[in-house]
Amino acid sequence: MRLLIALLFVNSFALGRSFLPVSKVGMDTDGLTIEASLAKCQLRYNEPCVDISKSGNHSYYVASDEMVDDPDSPIWGTRSMVESCAGEVECKAQASAKACVDGRESFYNEEYSETWCNKITGYNQKTTGRKIVVVDEVKKAAHDAEQAQKIAMDNAMAAAKMAMQCGEDVKALLIVRNASKGLLPAQIKQMVSTYSEIDALLSSGSLNTAKAEIEAVTADGTIITNDDKAALVAKINECLQ
Repeated sequence: MRLLIALLFVNSFALGRSFLPVSKVGMDTDGLTIEASLAKCQLRYNEPCVDISKSGNHSYYVASDEMVDDPDSPIWGTRSMVESCAGEVECKAQASAKACVDGRESFYNEEYSETWCNKITGYNQKTTGRKIVVVDEVKKAAHDAEQAQKIAMDNAMAAAKMAMQCGEDVKALLIVRNASKGLLPAQIKQMVSTYSEIDALLSSGSLNTAKAEIEAVTADGTIITNDDKAALVAKINECLQ
């Protein structure tokens, strides 16, 4: 049973791996076979491959050498509590008596002439021989700017379509209000001619300008009444909120 569970775990882990040729990192992979094992990927493409199962393959990714701490190349902090000493016995005793702080330890040199406190603050890096996927910050900034521009354009387009639809709704409202007035064909033609500019403004979604033009119209009491103007302006205001 334990062996079966272990095999299922290994298989489920392996199924989640995705390897891509290094030359294709950050590029279009249409038509490219993404292998589930490093060995198969490198055999198929005859070049180093990299695991993209966690990162994906965005356009701002690049393949880079994997770097790890080199235990043989420590980075030391600044020495403190530096004291001179003379000879092995004195230096060892002096170092042993030091009350180093902040995680530091006591040291003495090979010449038995000096003691001090210090600690390792990090390690220089070395390559593992593997490639990993990392973010190219320049490409990422360009990608983010492009995405922001696209979102802004999409929002602007959506707002323009909403304004144009609102303009059509305002025109429909006027038609509905005039339907009960029993206007004669000549009066309808006069309305279309007189208010053609407002009609065009509404069709283009220029709501503020159309609103100002409607407010400036002199109501004749029949074709356009003050109640008509108030209703049309209220409809536009709904859209502008």
